[in-house]
Amino acid sequence: MQWGNAGNGGGSVDVTFPISFTKTVYQIQLTCNSDSYENPVYAIKDTKSFSYWSKYGGDKLWFALGM
Repeated sequence: MQWGNAGNGGGSVDVTFPISFTKTVYQIQLTCNSDSYENPVYAIKDTKSFSYWSKYGGDKLWFALGM
């Protein structure tokens, strides 16, 4: 399990995991801390990164589960 802050910008953002998973990424939970109450859309790219799209700014905290 890994976690971090994906930043606070809106639009399309790529996030690199601090340590690459060796086999797969099972799930990502991405939260948004803003007044918009939106749920950012995300996509797992590979074992090294994921991307998300968000209309509004605000801190995006993430948790990733993999092996």
